[in-house]
Amino acid sequence: KDRVTLVLCVNATGTCKIAPLIVETSKNPHCFPDSPCPIPYVDQRHAWVDREVYKGWWLDIFLPAIRKFTKEPVALLMDHCPMHDPTLTDPTGKVEIIFLPPNCTPVYQPLDQGIISTFQQFSRVKC
Repeated sequence: KDRVTLVLCVNATGTCKIAPLIVETSKNPHCFPDSPCPIPYVDQRHAWVDREVYKGWWLDIFLPAIRKFTKEPVALLMDHCPMHDPTLTDPTGKVEIIFLPPNCTPVYQPLDQGIISTFQQFSRVKC
């Protein structure tokens, strides 16, 4: 089976949408044979977000986007996945990560409230 993982991050009002990250198994995706993928793309053996992929997202995508968007302190709500490395911090001290409790309902996870499924419907890519 083909697998793909999509990392989405947005603020509560929807005014700051962090570039989505695609995690897939292929080093060179067939979707983009003549040009690089237009959004951040990472290959990983199982198409999972492991600690290395998460660290890359945090340092190369999330922190630069947040610093460009605001100078104010930010709280990042994260689900309780063991791959989300709690030791990663913002060197400026402006981002605080708040981990949600395990098995928490979608009421407390805003992106689980239909946003992800809607995004999937509108972003189908035929490879």
